Amino acid sequence: MSATPPSCLLCLARTRSLFRDADERILQEVSRIRVCQFFHRKEVLFWEGEKPRGVFCLHHGRVKLYKLLLDGKEQVVRIASGGDLLGYRALLTHQDYAVTAEALEEVHACFIPRELFMDLLKRESVLNIRLMEMMGMELNRAEQHMAFLAQRSVRERLAETLLYLRAKMQEELGEYSLPLNREDLASLVGTTRESVIRELKYLVEEGIIHIQGRRITGMDSERLAQIAGIQD
Repeated sequence: MSATPPSCLLCLARTRSLFRDADERILQEVSRIRVCQFFHRKEVLFWEGEKPRGVFCLHHGRVKLYKLLLDGKEQVVRIASGGDLLGYRALLTHQDYAVTAEALEEVHACFIPRELFMDLLKRESVLNIRLMEMMGMELNRAEQHMAFLAQRSVRERLAETLLYLRAKMQEELGEYSLPLNREDLASLVGTTRESVIRELKYLVEEGIIHIQGRRITGMDSERLAQIAGIQD
């Protein structure tokens, strides 16, 4: 479903996006060439194995990126939110999309077709520099996450994952929604659904988190960081 988007100059998510350092001329051009869309919860932005048609810059809402395993289960790779750019790696490497992108809630995303996006990169060095920075940050997080899964307990991994989701899903009132089901959360943590449910129960009993339905209504970030072994 298409929608009337805000100007790129006024977009609040821009400070976290590829276009963070772009000047007014570039932002005006992007505003002209983009096609912005709304996706309802569970709608798919693109499927694993599809040919890339372009990139999506998220304006609002969270998106689940996952791979489909041989047994039919979903392996959640990461959660994307406002400012994140989706699909660019497949575009740059001339490969199919490596993951499926599914809306976890109502999502507002701006689509830039492949040819127009590649033309922007060829002409604008500031976008190339920012894109390399984003790729480096994603690679660094992926490497850290692999080491974390191999070396930490389920409790430690869950604490780290909750802090990661908090950073992605923070809301104005100090609360944040948890639109993931327990299977998706377990996939991110790298464990079973039963283990996640058990560890969440322990964290609630210890007063470290408070859960009402899918919403975490309170969190002791310092104690979670201690459990996860994250140093300031």
